[in-house]
Amino acid sequence: MTTLSAPHTYTSLPTFELHTHSGPALTSSILRALSALPNLRPAEPGEFTLWAFRNGKMDLTQVEAMKDLIDAETEVQRKVARWGVEVSGFSFSIHSSSFLWVGN
Repeated sequence: MTTLSAPHTYTSLPTFELHTHSGPALTSSILRALSALPNLRPAEPGEFTLWAFRNGKMDLTQVEAMKDLIDAETEVQRKVARWGVEVSGFSFSIHSSSFLWVGN
């Protein structure tokens, strides 16, 4: 597990990353356990980017480039969208399963 302090995260919010092997049974078990914790829920599609935008980490051009990257259906679309994100000066990584801590 890696903890990242605000404001030095993608969203400017405190974040933790959990790194595990990617076997389907293990991944399902971990996601079930995380989902059972109070105040923890799966992030909605685009939610991390929304928080990054709200907290001034991304401008609208960067948000649109990220959406193009996520929505890319072909390798050419992916490469063009990735170039748009990189040209905008934003660095990132994409994770297949993301959970967002929801505070009270």
